Amino acid sequence: LASLLHGGVKIGDEEYGYDVPRAMTANEVQSFHEALARMDVKTLRGRYDPRAMHKAEIYPQIWTNEGEAGFEYLIENLDILKKFTGAAVQRRMGMLLALM
Repeated sequence: LASLLHGGVKIGDEEYGYDVPRAMTANEVQSFHEALARMDVKTLRGRYDPRAMHKAEIYPQIWTNEGEAGFEYLIENLDILKKFTGAAVQRRMGMLLALM
């Protein structure tokens, strides 16, 4: 699941946002999507630790002051990411990654 942060191959050496943009192949996207597909609400709930996320400065820094809304934000964006990677897999496309 760390592929979104560390996967793919760097494109050049100039940082854009938080890091150098990276490219993932279609096969890498498929593997990432399959890992995401196994992540369900129950599993995510068991791993969700808002205090640890706040301490680690995980963007968007809403984890301890938003209550349950932080978890709902996480689930909503997980679903968006699953749909996005699923569409890429269906089209056998790679992805460009840039953390802004």
